[in-house]
Amino acid sequence: MNKDNKSDIIIIYYLMDDIRILFNMGNGEFSDQIMYRTDDIPSILKIIDINNDNMLDLIIGDQKKTLILF
Repeated sequence: MNKDNKSDIIIIYYLMDDIRILFNMGNGEFSDQIMYRTDDIPSILKIIDINNDNMLDLIIGDQKKTLILF
């Protein structure tokens, strides 16, 4: 997710109405969680390049709207 070619972790917290991202530090450890709130229970998560810039984008959808993180 942060363009360093290391696999990061994305967690959907259904009961907390948020998602959290942990970035791979490259030494066997991950960063502290970065939290993104949703208005409702997150129900969709897609990782694709939606704007054709050769970088992956994160799309999170809930019952009310869709949040796109580039």
